[in-house]
Amino acid sequence: SPSNWLSEKAKESYLFKDKEIEKIHYPLDISEWKPVDKRSAKEILNVNPSKKLILFGAIDGHLNYRKGFDLLMKSISKLNNKGDIQILTFGKKLNSEFNFDNIEVKNYSHISDNLTLRLLYSAADVCLIPSRFEAFGQVALESISCGTPCVSFKNTGTNEIIDHKENGYLAEYEDIDDFKDG
Repeated sequence: SPSNWLSEKAKESYLFKDKEIEKIHYPLDISEWKPVDKRSAKEILNVNPSKKLILFGAIDGHLNYRKGFDLLMKSISKLNNKGDIQILTFGKKLNSEFNFDNIEVKNYSHISDNLTLRLLYSAADVCLIPSRFEAFGQVALESISCGTPCVSFKNTGTNEIIDHKENGYLAEYEDIDDFKDG
């Protein structure tokens, strides 16, 4: 298992309750995953340097219930100063049906190179991980390694990556207002 959270879930399951469970974290090459100057990253990505950038990334993003895209939409709808915000997404391209209350959204679709991901993480002011279930949190690990804090829910695998109010914020599970505050 890549996290204590998933190890505990496995121990609670009928199939694995009597099995030995080992925890092995996913590796991250810290010589590669490091911050890029924020101003330079914004310039290279051609994003508005005066906007607060919110990042969301997931391979199947809005199509996968467990990634919590609906919770992300609800929390963003409660934000003030929407004119000061731009949302960056990567993974599955968003359909035009998603309305973020006139907040500009820039979608990068699927990204297969680490440099572009480093630029996105470094340019962002915060990375949102509204997952209902997260075995580990690779996006959180990469984001924090690039100097960008993450907001996620407690009771998922991100608990082992995010130190509450130090390198991110751990909201009460599925509490939209707490997530928004983070």
